[in-house]
Parts: sequence; structure tokens; C-alpha cells
Amino acid sequence: ANKQGVAPLLYQSLKDIKGGLVSAEALGDLKKIYYATLARNIAFYSELEKILDSFARKGIEVILLKGAAFATTLYPDIGLRPMKDLDILIHKSNLEKTKKAVASLGYSLDPSLLSLIKKDLPVEEYYLLHHPHLPPYYKKKGRIFLEVHWALTSRTMPFNIETSGLWERSVDAEISGRKTRILSPEDSLVYMCTHIARHRFSAGLREYHDLLMLTRRAVQWNQVADLACENNLKTPVYYALLYSKQLFKIKIPSECVNRLKPSPVREILFKSLTDIDTSRVFANSESDAGLLIDLLLIDRPVDQIRFLVGKILPPTPWMSIKYRAQMTKANMVFYYLRRIGYLAVAALRYPILRLIKRFSRKRR
Repeated sequence: ANKQGVAPLLYQSLKDIKGGLVSAEALGDLKKIYYATLARNIAFYSELEKILDSFARKGIEVILLKGAAFATTLYPDIGLRPMKDLDILIHKSNLEKTKKAVASLGYSLDPSLLSLIKKDLPVEEYYLLHHPHLPPYYKKKGRIFLEVHWALTSRTMPFNIETSGLWERSVDAEISGRKTRILSPEDSLVYMCTHIARHRFSAGLREYHDLLMLTRRAVQWNQVADLACENNLKTPVYYALLYSKQLFKIKIPSECVNRLKPSPVREILFKSLTDIDTSRVFANSESDAGLLIDLLLIDRPVDQIRFLVGKILPPTPWMSIKYRAQMTKANMVFYYLRRIGYLAVAALRYPILRLIKRFSRKRR
């Protein structure tokens, strides 16, 4: 439960059960996790107040993302939704202003990046190309991690969410006593579906429970389908909702499902690569046919080609960070061939093993 990010929720569900049905030891462990989560989130929101105040003074608009928004707007108690960091969305035009504001609050780059910086590797350029956010920031006092997003997806990800309409559709919210903005329920739902799909549906129960809580709000399902269609995200949204439905019996209008449903050929291919049941949620997303699943989740062939080319021949800053080496004319061919070989093995290994497993079952 702790690994899946739902230990506090489990504690809330079990703490009032009488008759010794739950062992005192197990309940005690869950209680410790709940109070640790509560204390951690109080520290996060205390820091968020400072960030929002500073950004407001500097005229930097903010939308809160994921845990920072969900813990107070979806859950009755902030101790029920664990957070690893604070995620905020800003306008890309405010990047430089935001960097200065964050530095003035005592943040520096995540210590895990220092070894790359010492090697003079292009860390910031890598993040600008490969991620929709700046390199993670860290504040030693309070051990706070902060991710500053200018978009929800990047060019190298299998999916793309247009940022332009997000701001117009975002809604006012009062969080930790501060007026701010959060994504609309429909945008939040589509975003979380793509986040889950990007992790090949093994993101963890916490994310699926976020989806459940989102569906309990006043969601305009026709708008969810519209957003998925406009952003070419029908397939990832469909499968994320399908897994959520299996886990929590989420009610999704049939009209929405029909608009999102992939073609029969795509469904057959997807089923041949992975299990369409809750076991997928607890699987290791890095140990299976990840690249092939990613390709099947991309709606348009042109985007599949773009993604595949980007995977095979990523920009040199990405290669430098991946292999922790400066890309030069002397070594570039070697590293790109190494990359192609790795992808070929990773893409083919799982389907072959799956076929062998099925064949051996039939022979029995």
C-alpha cells in the first residue's frame, strides 16, 4: 500500500474497524505512514504559500498541478494524498523571471544533477528538449522538491497536450489560504490519463485513485472526449479509463467510451502485447514491450513516425545525459548505434518471450 501511494487511504478505511479484524501492528504501521504524510504535506503547503506570494508579487501566473492541486481539492484531508514534490505550471514567457524568483526563495538545482553539471553536460538544454519542465529544484530547508512546468508534455513524449486552451479553461481555487488556479476537471482528467498511459499503466494506485476522485466531481464527459479527440489522445485516455473502471468501477457514459474506443486492429495488437486487467497496474513498466505499447497508444501514424524517429535519433543533449558523455564526432556514431541496438532488443524481447510462453502453454 505504501509503495502504491495509498497507505494513508487504507488507514482511513481500516482505523474504525472493531473486533480485531485488523492486526494492531499493521494498523500501527499505517497510522505512522498517515501522520508522516500529513506532516510532509503541511511542509509542502507552507512552502507553496511562499512560492505563490512571491510569484504574485512578480506577476507570474500559476496553475497548480497534480498533488499540489488534488490533496486539498479532491481529498477531505491533505494527509490522504502523498506528494513527492510540488508541480506548478507557468507561461513559457515567464521562464527567466521564474528562475530568479525560485532562486530568491532559496532553491537550487536538484543535488542529483550536480554530477552531470560538473561534467559540463547540457542539463538545462536536455530538460528543455526532453521534459515539459525545468530541471527539478530543491530546497534543503524542509527538503522540498519543485518542478516548474511550462507545458504538460514535451516533444519527445508519445503524447502532446496543447497548452494554449488550458489557461482559458483553468478555474479559480483557494489553496492554503491563497487564491490560485487549477486545471479544469476535464483537463485534469485527460492529463492524468496521459500521465498514467506514459507510465504504461503502471503508475501506481495513487494516480488511479486521483482519477476516481476526479470523476466524482461534475465532469463534462463530452468535453473530455472533445479534448481527447482534439489532442489526438483518444487511445491513451480510453485505456487509462478502462483500467480505472476495472479497479474502481468508475461510471463512464457510453457515448464518451464510443468516441474514444480504438479500432479493432489496434485493440487486438494492444491485447497481444499486454494484459487488459488489473495485473497491469502492478506490473513493472520498464520490463515489457514499452516502445511497442507507446507506439500503439499514439493515435496518428504521422505522430508514431515522429515519436519513433525521436526515440531512435534523439538530440545530442539527450544522448549526452543518457550516456553521461560529451557527444563528439569521434564517438557519436558509436553511441547512436548503441542506442539503436538497445531499442531493437527492448522492442523485440518481450513479444518473443510472450509468444514462447503462449506456445508452451498450448503444448501442455
